[in-house]
This record gives sequence, C-alpha cells and structure tokens, in this order.
Amino acid sequence: MNTTKSLDSSTLRKTSLLFWCTFVIPVAIIGIGINFILNPVGASTAYGIPMHDPATFPFMWIKGIRDIFSGLVVLTFLWVCAAHLYSLGNSALHDDRCRVSSEKEGRLT
Repeated sequence: MNTTKSLDSSTLRKTSLLFWCTFVIPVAIIGIGINFILNPVGASTAYGIPMHDPATFPFMWIKGIRDIFSGLVVLTFLWVCAAHLYSLGNSALHDDRCRVSSEKEGRLT
C-alpha cells in the first residue's frame, strides 16, 4: 500500500484555484482602503460607524492607508511564496522527508 501523500492538488501555484481564492481577500482589503480614502463618509457609514464631521476624516484616511498597505503586504507574500513554491518544483514536495514512517502509526517523519 502506497501511503505517500501527493501534495499537487493543494500546492499554491498561480494557476490553482487556491491561489486565486486567496488573492481575492487582499484585493478586497485594498478596495476597502481606497473607499475610505475617496469616500470617508460613505465608507464609515457602510462600516457601521457613521462619521460626518470633517475633523474625523484624517482617521478614515489613516484607516484607508493602513488597509491598502496591509493588502499590499499580503499580496507581496502571496506572490513571493507562490513563485518560490513554483520554482522548487515537484521534487521538493515529494522528497523522502514527506513519507509515512509507519503504516500502523501514520506519522510523518
């Protein structure tokens, strides 16, 4: 019985569904940040904390900048990690360190 697990279906590659589903989250965060910068009243109302005083706009802009930066950081890690995993190829995913040491115990070594 072959107990070696293939990781091809769950590998993060730029052509996989996993990559693109993960890609949507930071893009949405960036979109929320842009909304807070361009439309602080509407965005804060949609967020659930209506702020109509122009003195509070700088706080909304800071939140927008923070969201954009957070989304860009996540996108950077996503692209770098996907490129790194892609460059490793299948040999790094299927080496002997990923085999099951004992069929009875089912532990990875």
